[in-house]
Amino acid sequence: MTIHSDRMVIQGAEDRIRFEGHVSIQRGDLTIEADQAEVEFESDGRKPKTAAPFDPASNRARGVSRIELTGHVELRQGARRARAETGVYDQKNGSLTLSGHPETWDAGYHVTGRLMTFFLAERRSVIEESRVVIEPQQAP
Repeated sequence: MTIHSDRMVIQGAEDRIRFEGHVSIQRGDLTIEADQAEVEFESDGRKPKTAAPFDPASNRARGVSRIELTGHVELRQGARRARAETGVYDQKNGSLTLSGHPETWDAGYHVTGRLMTFFLAERRSVIEESRVVIEPQQAP
C-alpha cells in the first residue's frame, strides 16, 4: 500500500497516522482518493497500543488495520468508479464502505444508495436503499 498526501501527522499515542490534503492511496489496481485519511495500525501483540506505528527498534512497520476517509472520497478499480462523502476501509474484511450520498458507475450502470460496501477481492457489492439506472451498451 502506498499513501501520498500534502501532510502527514503521526499520532503515536493513538496508534494512528493522519494524512491531510490530496490523499491518494494505491493498492494493486485499487486507487482511493480523499481530503483526509486516518490510518489505524494492527497490534503486533508484543507492544502496548501506545507504541509508534513505525518501530525503529524492530526495523519494521506494522500493517494497516483500518482507514477512515473523509471529504470527496473517490474509488477507482478497473472500470468501476465510486464516490461519497466518507468511507471506511477494513483490511481484515477486505471491504470499503461508503456513506454520505454514495454512488458508483460500472459498465453500463449507475447505482446510488444510502450505504455501499465493496468487498474488493471478491468484486462483490452490497448497497442499501439502492437505485439503479441501466444504460444499454452502444454497438461500435
